[in-house]
Amino acid sequence: MTLFDPLAAALEGGVESPVMVLAPTRDVVSPWIVYGEGCVLDAATLDAEGLAMWQASGKVTSVLGEPQPPGPQAPVISGVTATPDAADGTLATITWTTDVAADSQVHYGLGEPYDQSSALDAAPVTDHSVALTGLTAATVYHFAAASGGVSSADGTFTTV
Repeated sequence: MTLFDPLAAALEGGVESPVMVLAPTRDVVSPWIVYGEGCVLDAATLDAEGLAMWQASGKVTSVLGEPQPPGPQAPVISGVTATPDAADGTLATITWTTDVAADSQVHYGLGEPYDQSSALDAAPVTDHSVALTGLTAATVYHFAAASGGVSSADGTFTTV
């Protein structure tokens, strides 16, 4: 069996069950671009020789055989804090950090799901700060910091 046998088998009948694929590369990020109906490339593991083993699920219809460069790394959000303005009950600032540079946005409201969002600041940074305005004084707000397509856990703060 060659490394391409699982792919050939998958393409012959548009296999809809999971297909294990050995990538001819040590790049576990993306050995091939796989196209298909509902096709998903699941996480890779390494086999005994250190080659990436991928599971493709869905109906595989075509494969590009060149390894692709890794996509952008999803940031890890940490250190999320909310600071209501002590002098003005209609203002608060949300700050957080990410391990890679990413955009900044805060989703907030009186509960979950959030019904408001700050403007998206697309400038990639690792130290984030978003000012919320137009809040109601003496009110509990729920919020989540968002960067690079990921959000923090729900947090709360109370305006003064």
